[in-house]
Amino acid sequence: MDRLINLLVKFFVFLSRFAPIFSKLGFVDYRDIGDLEKEPKMYILPRYHAQVLSMDARVPNVAISMDERLDNIMQEMDLSQYQLLHADDTELASELTSALEHILFQQEQIKDKIGRQLVSYQNTLDEMGDFLTSWLLSHESPT
Repeated sequence: MDRLINLLVKFFVFLSRFAPIFSKLGFVDYRDIGDLEKEPKMYILPRYHAQVLSMDARVPNVAISMDERLDNIMQEMDLSQYQLLHADDTELASELTSALEHILFQQEQIKDKIGRQLVSYQNTLDEMGDFLTSWLLSHESPT
């Protein structure tokens, strides 16, 4: 994990010389570090729960996976081809560059995919809730 964080920090320091960069609060222009945008354009996420929260906000992201949970969720959204990387990739820096460029050019389509998957997840949760309610009602003990 430390190797990944060090690599990302070096990458962003380099990238910041040429273009706005991402911070946990949004994009930061190296010429004016205090001028943060209120709504981030993308995230780089190594954790599952951060992925779920970014989906809820419909913010495109690059997932840097360390386990199958991020792999699975990116595959379910049909975003694994360009936006799923792995922490142990030997070419992580160049793959990350490509993934970020992909997001910049496909942002609206990615947001649409995220939105469609959220609807699918909500429908599944609704079905599970209906089933559980029905099951509980059918197994109520008479009082």
